[in-house]
Amino acid sequence: MTQLELNLKAYRNMRYPLLIATIFFLQFNAHAQKRISYGFGIDMNYPYLAKVDQENFSRIGHSWPGFYQKDKLGIGVKFLASMPISRNISLGSEFGITYFSNEFSFDYTDITLPIQVHEELNISLFYVRIPIKLTFHIPSNTKSNVYFTLGLDNRFLWWGIDNYKDITYIIGGFETSYKFYIPSLIASIGYNFNMPDGTVIQFGVNCGFDQKSIVGKDRGTWGFYENLSSASYQNYGISVNYFFTK
Repeated sequence: MTQLELNLKAYRNMRYPLLIATIFFLQFNAHAQKRISYGFGIDMNYPYLAKVDQENFSRIGHSWPGFYQKDKLGIGVKFLASMPISRNISLGSEFGITYFSNEFSFDYTDITLPIQVHEELNISLFYVRIPIKLTFHIPSNTKSNVYFTLGLDNRFLWWGIDNYKDITYIIGGFETSYKFYIPSLIASIGYNFNMPDGTVIQFGVNCGFDQKSIVGKDRGTWGFYENLSSASYQNYGISVNYFFTK
């Protein structure tokens, strides 16, 4: 399958998260049209790729001892909706795009070929995020309050790309395949600032723990993809949100 075909497949798959988001926001409007708050936000995240196997190695796929893992900072943007369900509890969701990036450096001597290897594997994954979450507010005064959030982040792969075929010396007959849907348990804590005009600014720190590995079934049996077969993200970051309706 060519990269163009993979991209078209990813765009077609976008209809499912779009449908879910549309249904969710229509339900919001149907039940609380006058009470719903909308906004937008930005996230800075550190996507730590945990559970990478560093014990089992395969020569042809650059899975030798000595590889170095680097997890890069990512960024995300989102549209927000929140509806109060009691005095200090609200139900909310988001529709956003986030970016995860990881790098693996391989530096070793292959004594069987023999060659000196200096290669880097770069993985870039773009996701559509549609989390569902409960937010608990702890009032401190009329101008501000502490909040904490618990929920489930539904993440859908929009586009995934890496350079694995470019750095391997033997091609194993595989195609790009990262999992399309990944659920993640999320939590956050932060501070709300209530502006005089009724808008709200939020500053928070958040974390998420994926419940699935990133690599698809057809990739987790060859070379370094086997080392990634159980790898999943633990995401840590900060966020700034602005609600313009109250």
